Amino acid sequence: MTIEVLYPELCNLYGDSANVRYLKACVPEAEIVYTDNRSQPRFVTEKVDLLYLGSMSEPSQVLAVRRLLPYVERLEEIIHQGTVV
Repeated sequence: MTIEVLYPELCNLYGDSANVRYLKACVPEAEIVYTDNRSQPRFVTEKVDLLYLGSMSEPSQVLAVRRLLPYVERLEEIIHQGTVV
């Protein structure tokens, strides 16, 4: 199982980094991939099983939306394929 954590430097308003550590403890065989907001997300070119986007402030939401806009079609595709977001 591959879990991609998008923009951990932006999406940590309510302790989301601890939530991801807890998720890893619950699913120890999972590969956790952290993608910063300046990098191309892994879901664009590879299969991920869960896409995690944590809580964030409104300015961070604006930045996250801007970063994800180029991948909107791919996001729709993986959601329709059953990827958990």
